[in-house]
Amino acid sequence: MKNTKMKKRQALAIFVALAMMLSVIPVFLMGI
Repeated sequence: MKNTKMKKRQALAIFVALAMMLSVIPVFLMGI
């Protein structure tokens, strides 16, 4: 049970990181 919980949390962290990257890239490009 603990392993699946950790995997879910890890997947969520990766998803959040990707979402932040996708939201930052357009702003970065427009800044240029």
